[in-house]
Amino acid sequence: MNQTVEVIEVKEGEPQDEFVRGLALIYQRLKQSKHLKKAMTEVEQSLLDLLGVRLFTIYQCVQNGKEVFASFKGGDPDNNNAREIRVPFSPTSLAGYVALSQRALVIRNVLDHKELLDIHPRLKFDRRFSDAKGWAVKSQIVVPIKDGILLGVLQLINFVGDRDFTKTDLKHAMMVSQMLAKQFRSELQSTQGPYDYLVQKNRISSQELEDVQNKVGLYGGSVARILMEDFSIDADSIGASLEYYYRVPYMKFQPGHTLPAELFENIGVSYLRKNLWLPVAGNKDEAVILIDDPSDYQRIMEIQGVLNARNYAFRVGLPEHILMFLREDDGSDMEAGFDDVFSRLEEQGNVEVESEDEQ
Repeated sequence: MNQTVEVIEVKEGEPQDEFVRGLALIYQRLKQSKHLKKAMTEVEQSLLDLLGVRLFTIYQCVQNGKEVFASFKGGDPDNNNAREIRVPFSPTSLAGYVALSQRALVIRNVLDHKELLDIHPRLKFDRRFSDAKGWAVKSQIVVPIKDGILLGVLQLINFVGDRDFTKTDLKHAMMVSQMLAKQFRSELQSTQGPYDYLVQKNRISSQELEDVQNKVGLYGGSVARILMEDFSIDADSIGASLEYYYRVPYMKFQPGHTLPAELFENIGVSYLRKNLWLPVAGNKDEAVILIDDPSDYQRIMEIQGVLNARNYAFRVGLPEHILMFLREDDGSDMEAGFDDVFSRLEEQGNVEVESEDEQ
């Protein structure tokens, strides 16, 4: 679902349906404000009416790589913004599952255990908050807020007696999430690519970076290697650029770092090398994962299937560093350093993961 947010712009002379017109007006009001939260308060009722929902919650990613927090709750007259709600990346909650999987959910009845079980065996609806509010929550749409990377989650809620959500509602929710992603990007002033921060810092020109990426796309290998070897850019500077883009902490190779044996059970090192990720800390309650691309939801779902941990925290790292962790773990001679790691990256070329059909 890679619709661009520009589809909600209204152009004179073009036929627009009622929803698109309404969303365009909301979008224009948000663009005119420098403070998203204040602007959301002004458009709250309009968005509730446009979506035809009782409640909505907007979650934003926390830059610790492991949770989202509720930045705005629409439709609750007794909303207490002083009470911060944080939800971990986890298959045990609706918002947490969508943040982890980066896939949309349409739930007919959140109290139907079988419906949730069919999605994931750990998925549950915690009704304590809604019960305390006296809300008879029934159906939900939960979608990721994405723009290349995960920026948050949008949750739409209806009550018992309200209409069921449809595919059209899901489409509308995705359009709103795209609008929010654009606003989040603007507010965060984040970069548009993993290495753009290096361009901003004049470590490499945009044309040189494009040439490097095209070369890697054609012949395989590693962008990081070329940046280090041909442009003398140190690994930490590259890591800072990755952190700035993906908005999760950067972790570099640490000689002597003890990897969590519990999380390596029944996982082959060759598999981890091929897929460029590994558990670097934690346990089955919360696994800390080092990966070269935290936006790769297919690999993240595969990680969840392999480890079956309750919660997840992510770190971004250079492919070379990931392989060095794995070389040290299997007892290989680390004296070979980067040269041997680079040759391994060249041999495997681009890392690919078995694709899954998007929902």
